[in-house]
Amino acid sequence: MTEVHLSGNRELDLSYAAAKNLDMHQDGTGAVKLKQYHPARPYLICKKIAASQDQEVYLQIGSFGSAKKAMQLKDKIAANNLPEPDIRSSTYKKSTLYKVQMGPIDSSATANQLNDELAKIGITDTQICY
Repeated sequence: MTEVHLSGNRELDLSYAAAKNLDMHQDGTGAVKLKQYHPARPYLICKKIAASQDQEVYLQIGSFGSAKKAMQLKDKIAANNLPEPDIRSSTYKKSTLYKVQMGPIDSSATANQLNDELAKIGITDTQICY
């Protein structure tokens, strides 16, 4: 069963970048159609794109504007005997993000297994990235 988390009277909140890509950033709202896909699909799509760019696929566990918060999440994961994630930083317009990522991920089964283990310690908002 898929859950949709509501925010006010909305079914889905998008980041500004996502809204801009969908040309919804001017009005601030727009109609969307939610479609459920097989759980392996996001991994397979990212794997294909990553391979075309000679990159690998990772499971992103969190993204922070603070290196300290990223380190706290990394330490929480390590304290629970899970594979130690990396912290990767990226800068855009003088703003730095610290991304906590595990990987590279070699299959959707591996991603699902990691997500199950992370959920046991309260981490449920992950995403596949490259």
